[in-house]
Amino acid sequence: MSSLRGLLAEFASKYPAARKESLKGHPVADLMRRSIAGEISAMGVFGDGYMVRGSVGKGGWAEIPWAAVFDLDETDTLHHGLFVIFIFSADMESLFLCLDQGSVTYFDSHGRTETNRHLEENSAALIEDLDTEGFDTGRIDLKATSSVGRFLEIGCVCSRRYDVRELPSEDKLRADLSDFKNLYSRAMEAERRLGLDMAIPGKRTVVPVGFFRERDAVAVARAVVGMFLCRRMPDGTVLRRRITETEAYTGEDDTAAHARFGHTERNRVLYEDGGRAYVYRCHMFWLLNLTAGGEGDPQCVLVRGVEGAEGPGRASKLMGFGKEMYGDLLDEEHGLWLEDDGRHPEIASGPRVGVPYASEADREAPLNFRRRPRRES
Repeated sequence: MSSLRGLLAEFASKYPAARKESLKGHPVADLMRRSIAGEISAMGVFGDGYMVRGSVGKGGWAEIPWAAVFDLDETDTLHHGLFVIFIFSADMESLFLCLDQGSVTYFDSHGRTETNRHLEENSAALIEDLDTEGFDTGRIDLKATSSVGRFLEIGCVCSRRYDVRELPSEDKLRADLSDFKNLYSRAMEAERRLGLDMAIPGKRTVVPVGFFRERDAVAVARAVVGMFLCRRMPDGTVLRRRITETEAYTGEDDTAAHARFGHTERNRVLYEDGGRAYVYRCHMFWLLNLTAGGEGDPQCVLVRGVEGAEGPGRASKLMGFGKEMYGDLLDEEHGLWLEDDGRHPEIASGPRVGVPYASEADREAPLNFRRRPRRES
């Protein structure tokens, strides 16, 4: 039976020799990317809304391999924002568990000296604001020579160091991860309260209702992948998740669409101006569609997935979609809206899912749009 401690020890023992061999298809790469990342997820410390990813490099072995946990409201990459991360030192003698911050996005526009200062100031501000008793604070020593490694050294807010030859018990690793999860949550609250420039870059702008009315369903379905779907929950908090998959339904001539039989009481909102929520019950879930086009043009876009909840049912459960949303405008006043921060992923397209009743041409039409999987880095 695998354990995180055992997998980390195995990886550390095998990595130096593996780096002398080809990276492509190497089992030690899978050990980090799949086994260690999967075990961190399986421990249950981090639940919905988090993503775990392991990396040993892209195209060549990394100087410092890592496995990181991302809160998807904050970031999904090492390029920016706060994250919790296991990092091996370059000499493979130390393993650090850190609350760290990304740097690549800032570096691209500000250069190395300014990025170093930016990371140090952010770290100092968080350390001063947070209760960091029991954590080491500030810069760590990864023995790094690469830019990524040096930025991770400087950007570290809090850490715990383990000797690779004497890794702690499984229970201790789990307890430490729990400590860092709590620290992570408090750090993100502090980040926003202090106005630190750390999270997803670019000002998030609310997508106006007119955006949906000026475009057909195909254009909307492609454009909103990567945007934030925002839902004000009953307790007043706002849940934000990036849209990962959509499907376009193009009107009465589309045999896969609810409008194929014309205007009905069920689909009446499709015939109003676009930019509204069209929800319908499927099994035990209320599925969300975003209406598009102008009055009398019954087009819509099914939200098939958001980060942390792939599939329309899971997205419905996570975001709290319900029949009370039917016909609401997609704006902040009504509690469901989209935000765009300018980060638009590569899009893959293919046939729609689960429409066996449609004509062959409509079944095969490439009207399903989804975020193309990110390559390892």
